[in-house]
Amino acid sequence: MKIRGILFCNFMLFSMFLFFCSNKSIGQERVDISTGFGTTELLNLGLRFQFQQSQLGFSIGTLPVKDGGFSAASHYYYHFGGFSDLSNRRPWYGKSGLMYSKSKLETFTDSYLFLDIRIGRDFNLSKKIGIAIDAGPAIQLIHTTTDIEGGWSLPVFPSIGLAFFYRL
Repeated sequence: MKIRGILFCNFMLFSMFLFFCSNKSIGQERVDISTGFGTTELLNLGLRFQFQQSQLGFSIGTLPVKDGGFSAASHYYYHFGGFSDLSNRRPWYGKSGLMYSKSKLETFTDSYLFLDIRIGRDFNLSKKIGIAIDAGPAIQLIHTTTDIEGGWSLPVFPSIGLAFFYRL
């Protein structure tokens, strides 16, 4: 799994490189900085790049405890419903992407790759600041563990998140 984790991180870095080098990144409408907490993303910091009603987001996360784990995610957002007086972006959205998570405990290490599918809503507090809340299933694609007894694993995990964002 160590190789798969490295491949996933390399894929994310390569995707970000292609995104920043593309012509679309020059004509972007907005960039959001976000921080939040989620069941699969942990305590995270992220960036979202908006193109009309679509967004491409990247985040990294951890927990502020000893061996708190690590998460890295890449998501696509599509804003489809409702209207807001404070933003041209519609508040309701669908979100889908890949999320890698690794946690190291005293006796073993767990690594996961999830397909994250959520529905959510932005609550705009001003033209620059808002709160995003979303929920849905995280479907386990890969799980590896160094636990001698094999550990346990859920094929579908409840995935919820709360984030605060700031539009640049």
